[in-house]
Amino acid sequence: MAAVVTVVAAAIGLIIGWFVSGYQKVTEKLTEERRSIYLTLLQKADEANENPQADRTALERAANDAEFICSKQMMNSGRIRKLLNAVDSESWKNERKRFFT
Repeated sequence: MAAVVTVVAAAIGLIIGWFVSGYQKVTEKLTEERRSIYLTLLQKADEANENPQADRTALERAANDAEFICSKQMMNSGRIRKLLNAVDSESWKNERKRFFT
């Protein structure tokens, strides 16, 4: 009887471990994707800030992508739109710095 309980407990432990491991991998992948998209957004914003006359389609697309994948906290802070609106303005440097905090 003790052997059966041990086997069942081990099986349950393996199943729980499998779920935790899977969740962790999904979370890591999501974090990696967010960082990549935020980097693209910053690159496009820097390009648009350097050349204010340039077409902002790529910048708008990067901002939309960032808003799609961002966390609830990032969305509620409004950092993405504030960064977008600060391009080619006096507040650019401050908003760019704030984007990282």
